[in-house]
Amino acid sequence: MLYDATRFSGNGEASCASCHIFGDNDDLAWDLGNPDDAVKQNPIPINFGDAATIALGKILFGVRGPINGGDDDPKVFHPMKGPMTTQTLRGLRNSGAMHWRGDRANGFFGIDPFDSNLSFNNFIVAFQGLVGSSELPSSAEMQKFTDFQLQVLGPPNPVRNFDNSLTAAQQRGSNFYFGTRPADGVFIPGLATVNDGTNFNCNGCHTVDASRGFFGTGGRSSFEGITQIVKIPHLRNMYTKVGMFGVAKVDFFKTNFQTTFQGDQIRGFGFVNDGSVPTLLHFLTAAVFAPQLTSGFPLINPDGTRRDVEQFLLAFSSDLAPIVGQQVTLTNTNSSAVGPRIDLMTRRAGTSFVSKELGGAVKECDLVARVALGGRVKGFFFDPAAGNFMPDDGGPRVSGSALRALASTPGQEVTFTCAPPGSGVRILASN
Repeated sequence: MLYDATRFSGNGEASCASCHIFGDNDDLAWDLGNPDDAVKQNPIPINFGDAATIALGKILFGVRGPINGGDDDPKVFHPMKGPMTTQTLRGLRNSGAMHWRGDRANGFFGIDPFDSNLSFNNFIVAFQGLVGSSELPSSAEMQKFTDFQLQVLGPPNPVRNFDNSLTAAQQRGSNFYFGTRPADGVFIPGLATVNDGTNFNCNGCHTVDASRGFFGTGGRSSFEGITQIVKIPHLRNMYTKVGMFGVAKVDFFKTNFQTTFQGDQIRGFGFVNDGSVPTLLHFLTAAVFAPQLTSGFPLINPDGTRRDVEQFLLAFSSDLAPIVGQQVTLTNTNSSAVGPRIDLMTRRAGTSFVSKELGGAVKECDLVARVALGGRVKGFFFDPAAGNFMPDDGGPRVSGSALRALASTPGQEVTFTCAPPGSGVRILASN
């Protein structure tokens, strides 16, 4: 269903994966507005979504046009939505409504603001609307596609330290992100709550809760001083969008960062829904985050805090710990070089980790080792509780030092791999 360009493509060359490459994105923005489509209701709860807050925000942030089309109604999906960057199809199961505005919360199979299964099924209309199919998949086929795609996870964050720690700058950014100072909104003394509050810290909108599978989105939408109500997006893949530098200066961003042409670009689109913002640092200068006495970025050295938050966002956590996927081979000549990495992998295999997608409370990885021994490749699974390795043939367990000692014999190199939690035994069974 993801890759088939024969049955469902109008001319045999397009599939879902033409834009969602390998179930990810294509670094492009597409204007998929349809003037013949209907205006639909938006069922998603909206931060700053009441009429009074929006009216005030439009004045403060200079919003010239109506919100969400001619009716100025925050609770609708207007079909002329403008250019939107392609989003990843990875890690969707706990993200609720899909598309930048959460459009798929209202569609072919029904309406629900938080049901990821329903929202992905509602993509069925794209087979005719986008790839030009003369037919729609059956409901059963679409559910199979949904079942497949919702189990696909994004990769571990390659920017984050392998031991899952933060650098000093990332930690300062994290402290602001989760801190008590509101980062978004307009603080009005004496007005404590307007639609769940007049302001939020970063986590108040971009919720992080690994136990619920939230990595930047809790399922709500928000009015952010622009002409469309956008669903609050996850933040796990910000590092993949680096590569656009320089943009025309607009009043909404209070910055002098890279507002002129910067030479050859890596990507033509950057951050936010239409890809128009070149860097996270630039994004963090948006008017909604402007330094105020008691909210926004600090009045003193706001750019220092912005740079720290940028570093934290680029190292954002995900469903998989950073150590997952790391692999090293021990030989009879490199123990001093690779020994510390094996030590690190062993420690992380015994370190607790929370991932709803992997079953809740797990370890950061399953550590497995393989070595050519006795005429075959023999596998070993690390048991963190016992601190030793179990062989795949049911034989006696071996200590880590004994396993490493095998590599002292040429031809008995030992390869250690940090597999996703729950996959270690399966990997050994594939021998």
